[in-house]
Amino acid sequence: MLMNSIKPISFAYDVINDKTGSLGIVINAANEKAHTLFKNGKITFNQFIPYIQKAITKTKLKSIKNFDDVFCFDEKIRKTL
Repeated sequence: MLMNSIKPISFAYDVINDKTGSLGIVINAANEKAHTLFKNGKITFNQFIPYIQKAITKTKLKSIKNFDDVFCFDEKIRKTL
């Protein structure tokens, strides 16, 4: 359980160091989807971190250049979750 409480800090550092600008989008989309699943009783609270990690692992990051890229990438990610 301790590792799960530390992992979000690791995610934050990863986002800061992400050169593509898209990792934060992946983490945000996965977190929002995990929250919805949790509210609907589909996952437990302890499954948030593994759910987000799985989304990060299966997503190919892309370079974000403008707001249109942000919205298009976010939409693409949410369809795969």
